Amino acid sequence: MKMIISVISSEDAGELEEALCKHGFSSLRLAATGGFLRGGNTTLISVCEDDDVQDVISLVRDHAGSLESAGPRLEQPYTPVAASGGAVFVLNVEEVLKV
Repeated sequence: MKMIISVISSEDAGELEEALCKHGFSSLRLAATGGFLRGGNTTLISVCEDDDVQDVISLVRDHAGSLESAGPRLEQPYTPVAASGGAVFVLNVEEVLKV
């Protein structure tokens, strides 16, 4: 089993949650703060079988929109630079207990 931790923009979290549920994957939503994505972000945690990891990652890619950030600070005027819409961490899970 794998635990997939997706850190995405808060604006995209609702759609991703719905897509995961529609495809049979449950998720835990955590509000997150910090400079990881330079703005409001949300962390979604899902657990799935090893064979489903790529399906979950594809859903994250499909629903985590790209971000725009400022280019190098020395450039004038402002130059938008496309950046990833999130980050995905995949961890091994030995056991899941439902209590």
